[in-house]
Amino acid sequence: MAIIEDLLKAKGVSYSNDFALTDNISCDSCKDDQLPKGIRCNREIMNVHPLESVTVLPLDPWFKNLPQTSKTGIKNCDYLLCDTDEILGRKRVALCDLTCSDSAYIEPGKSLKYPQGKRSYAISQMISTAKFFLDTDVLGFQIAIATERDMIFGVKTSDTINNGIVESALAGFTKTPSQMAETIRSEQYVDGCKFFYIEVKYPTALAW
Repeated sequence: MAIIEDLLKAKGVSYSNDFALTDNISCDSCKDDQLPKGIRCNREIMNVHPLESVTVLPLDPWFKNLPQTSKTGIKNCDYLLCDTDEILGRKRVALCDLTCSDSAYIEPGKSLKYPQGKRSYAISQMISTAKFFLDTDVLGFQIAIATERDMIFGVKTSDTINNGIVESALAGFTKTPSQMAETIRSEQYVDGCKFFYIEVKYPTALAW
């Protein structure tokens, strides 16, 4: 499929040092004047600590440019992450979705927009994206042969912001074992491929 070839040719950004991912849609809708006085959000939702170089490809712009007939019924997640280089046969691929919201909305039954909860909604987006990619020849094969497949939900809650996490947060956090911890909540199977579901709460860093 030509659309998949376009995705593979797209210029992802590779990182070897600490970085942070954002959700521009969520951040653009949240204004600093809505925050408590003296608190300024840094627009960072998930910190990442690469142990190996990782390439990040934003999916929203790519899906936006797809013909409507190619994306009918698809709810895409925010990012595709993968190892920049294959090292000793290791190839890690991950789908990632981010949210910044009230902590109560992560669980079901609290949000009118997301009655199933933001966690379940994010998982459904990542599963939908995985199904779409697995149905293609080239990218589906690359995902299927990966030695590790993840679905990563990056969470930043409003109480984190209200407690004074400001622009210097990334520079200020130290990589202690507790801060590098990731919680694998479950295994998700999509077309026979096993994905590990990992939830990372800001400012904890995802170890890649």
